[in-house]
Amino acid sequence: PEEHHVMHAKWIQEEMPVRLAHRLMDFFELPFVVICNARFHEVFRLFLHAFETLVETPPVKDSKDVEAFAGVLRQLVRGHDHTIHMLQEGYGELQTLLDGLIELDDFLNQTCFTRIGNRVLAEHFLEVHEARSSSPARDSCGVVDPHVCPADIVRELASSLGGLCDELFGHQIEVVLDGELGTTVAFVPEHLHFVLQEILKNAMRATLERHFRDKQLPPVTVSVLKGTFDVTLKISDRGGGMPREQLLNVWRYGYTSAKQRSPLKQKDDFDTLCGRDPASMRRLAGYGFGLPLSRVYA
Repeated sequence: PEEHHVMHAKWIQEEMPVRLAHRLMDFFELPFVVICNARFHEVFRLFLHAFETLVETPPVKDSKDVEAFAGVLRQLVRGHDHTIHMLQEGYGELQTLLDGLIELDDFLNQTCFTRIGNRVLAEHFLEVHEARSSSPARDSCGVVDPHVCPADIVRELASSLGGLCDELFGHQIEVVLDGELGTTVAFVPEHLHFVLQEILKNAMRATLERHFRDKQLPPVTVSVLKGTFDVTLKISDRGGGMPREQLLNVWRYGYTSAKQRSPLKQKDDFDTLCGRDPASMRRLAGYGFGLPLSRVYA
């Protein structure tokens, strides 16, 4: 019903500024040197602009107001496309400058969580709004796809990431799927895509490091396991695991094992063997945001 759609718009107009206000307060509590970073300052400016825009937008009262409010949301969504990337770059610059003296994990968790949550709220509303406005009107579940097939996403990523490995290092790693491959779940496809991509990248890099000199690289296996009430995706590789001392750090922003020496011989640095500079290696690993962000998306 139309009144429900108007109520939906009203709730978003009230809820999103509250979430943004909390994050703006977090920015004010950052050390001065952090907020002076150009990337962090730009993210702060984007959050402040979104807050002011939503507060200054006339209250939604009817369907005409909903249309105007939808236009405001579209502009805000487009303006925040690169927020996560800016935080990555800014954090990398701060790491180099401060050598880990400032702890930003809680701040980054909350900032990314708010950015992702607000984006889901906005995009979901816009998807439903556009479906209602189309001719003829169509039903829509918004950004949630009730029939996401994890196996299809894995196949797509296996092709793209396998091609990237082949381009960078001359080796393509096979991804083997097993289990109940026809299983579907209700999920936001982009979120599942991100999480699977990050874990598969880690698995492929570990495999490359450990078996770089082997003629045949072992595959990465993805199992789709369907339970009574849930679905589990298990990703297995033969990359040798990680040292115990790394386990507490893998969920920290900016931490990456790509900075460590390869587990090959002492003189056989992985990037040197591949003939690649660290910048190109970042296309496969090394940003240090993948696992922490995956946990936020999940």
